[in-house]
Amino acid sequence: MVQKHYLNGELNQETVICFECRAKLRAHYSEESQKIAKEFYAKEKMRNRVGFVADLDSSQNRAHILTKTCLICDVEKRAIDEYLEYAYCEGEEIVFYVHPFMMCLECALKLNENISEKTRDARQRFWEEHFGFPPTDSAKKDSEVKIEILFI
Repeated sequence: MVQKHYLNGELNQETVICFECRAKLRAHYSEESQKIAKEFYAKEKMRNRVGFVADLDSSQNRAHILTKTCLICDVEKRAIDEYLEYAYCEGEEIVFYVHPFMMCLECALKLNENISEKTRDARQRFWEEHFGFPPTDSAKKDSEVKIEILFI
């Protein structure tokens, strides 16, 4: 999985996590957090997304089209200052399914606020051990900067 964090149109942090590490991390998520994530990424929205992706012509810039608006609230990327992009890749190729997608910071924060303390602690340990956090923006509150970038 590739994740990119953008601030004011500039790439602020990019990380790549292999499937094995992702699985190890998710093994530490609480049942409560897993349920919250499933509800957050509503099945209906995902089902519609898969159909939309399947209808895209490979000659189109699919990655651009699929990351144009927030997956959750549909706000346009050009209307916000901070957002995240996610993609699954095999080698150097993007796998087009539900991914790639963009999520605005507001939606990412909503998800982060609702997960359990156990899951939040597991994610924090994982990020600190493997990546660290992106550079801080002095205009942001410390708690906003230190969100875990991705619910993987």
